[in-house]
Amino acid sequence: SAAVKQILEEIRQGKSFGFSIGGDGLGQPNGAGKDIFDVKLKEISLVETPANPRAVVTALVDKEDD
Repeated sequence: SAAVKQILEEIRQGKSFGFSIGGDGLGQPNGAGKDIFDVKLKEISLVETPANPRAVVTALVDKEDD
């Protein structure tokens, strides 16, 4: 889609993006947050400002269909 192509180009040009994930998790408090042991993943989103600043895109693999 045009939106995907635009975002891929922005990443190639150095714009920073992060991830946001949603789901049902099983975890335990660890003092600084929560250690997650299991998760039923429901969605993954590419976002400009992730809730966790360490959840950033560090690599891009561009695979074209043959």
